[in-house]
Amino acid sequence: MLDSNFSLNQSRIRKNMEYFFRSTQKNIVVLNAHMVYNLDIADLIEKHEASGKEITMVYKKVKKANEHFNHCSSVKIDENNRVIGIGQNLFFKEEENISLDAFVLSKELMLKLLVDSIQEGKYNVLSEIIARNLPSLNINAYEFKGYLQCINSTREYFDFNMNLLNQKVRDDVFGLKSGRKILTKVKDTPPTLFKETADVENSLVSNGCIIEGTVKNSILSRGAIIEKDVVLEECVILQDCHIKKVHI
Repeated sequence: MLDSNFSLNQSRIRKNMEYFFRSTQKNIVVLNAHMVYNLDIADLIEKHEASGKEITMVYKKVKKANEHFNHCSSVKIDENNRVIGIGQNLFFKEEENISLDAFVLSKELMLKLLVDSIQEGKYNVLSEIIARNLPSLNINAYEFKGYLQCINSTREYFDFNMNLLNQKVRDDVFGLKSGRKILTKVKDTPPTLFKETADVENSLVSNGCIIEGTVKNSILSRGAIIEKDVVLEECVILQDCHIKKVHI
C-alpha cells in the first residue's frame, strides 16, 4: 500500500523506487492518512479487476458537503461509472461525490505515472498526478457507503472523537459487525481503576487509567489519571495525561 500524498522529492524516490521495481505484486492500493473509514480492500481489488479499467477510485456520496470535507477532492462520474472529472469541494453543493483519495492501479502504471511526472519536472503528489492525467486514463468509480470522516484540522480531530461516542459510528469504524476489526497495539497494562468517587457516563475509556473524578461524554486514552473533584465534559484526553482539580 502507498500513501496517496506520496510526493516526488529526490530522497523519497531513491528510497522507494527500488522497492517497487523488485515487488512481485500486480496491483498497488493507494490510501490517504487523513481519511477515517473501514474499507473492504479485498472487495475493492475484486471490483477493480472485474472492471477492466486502468485505475479504480473510491468515493462516497456525501450530504452536507457544504459544511464538511474542506480541502477534499470531488469526483464527477458518468453513466458508465467512469470518473470524468476530479476537482475540489468548494462548499457550494450540499450533496457531493467526495474522493477518499484511495486508488487501485497496476504497479506498471503507477511507475509510469511517477517516472513521466519526474521527467516533466512536475513533483506532485500521486493523487494530483492521477488528476492531471485524467483525460488519458480510464478510471473506474467505486462507491463506499460506510462512515467517512476527513481530519484536516484539530477541530475535525475533536469532532471525530466525539462521533465515536455514537454506537453506530463506533461499530462501523472498528468493524464490530462487518468483521473487519481494527486491532490496536498491544499494551500489557491493567484495566482501568474506577475509585469510589468516580462518576463516568457515555465515555470511551482505555486501559491503564485511574479515575476518581467525573467524566462525561469524553474519550480517555491509555494511562490517563483523573483526580478527585475533576469534572470533564466533552473532552479528549491523550495518553498518560494527569488531570488535577479542574472543571473543563
